[in-house]
Amino acid sequence: MILRAIILALIAPLLAAPIYGDPVSAAPDFMPVAEFNEPVGLRGKVPGASYAFCMAQRALCSFVLPALPLPDDAMAILNRVNRDVNAGIAFRADEPSIDAWEIEPVAGDCEDYVVTKLARLVAAGIPRDTLRLATAQLPDGRFHIVLVAQTWRGSFILDNRTDAILPWRGVNYRWLAMETNGAGTAMAWHEVLP
Repeated sequence: MILRAIILALIAPLLAAPIYGDPVSAAPDFMPVAEFNEPVGLRGKVPGASYAFCMAQRALCSFVLPALPLPDDAMAILNRVNRDVNAGIAFRADEPSIDAWEIEPVAGDCEDYVVTKLARLVAAGIPRDTLRLATAQLPDGRFHIVLVAQTWRGSFILDNRTDAILPWRGVNYRWLAMETNGAGTAMAWHEVLP
């Protein structure tokens, strides 16, 4: 993560004008995460079903090559996939005792939307390291999960609650935890810093 930040700091100024069209544009606003956490610190912040999902879908969770943030032209595919998945899955809350994540269900909850978006974007060639699952608490106290895309402009969320792709600070959520790339070997959960 530190190496990635150094590389980004070195090349971002060189690429700023072609990407943003304005050499004085603001620095990217990435969602900050702790580098190391005790597992106890994540209790209640990481979905229990994430482990079972990753065991069944190892290609989406295990070895992840490090990648630079997505350029602006990736926003078109992010928008298309977000809208298509939101329209293609009917919302249905899980039964209280059942929390299984499913890709491409007919009906499902936020976890099913997020893993379907993840699978479609990875299949379309978007690097897995630029896509992170993140958990949050909604204003009404309910638990929620979204997909976070790391772009040159910062962290943006793909959410089943809206077809708009919003900056991570653009929603009234209390962020809990987010996946990060574990030194290029596996996705691991870390606490989101305030």
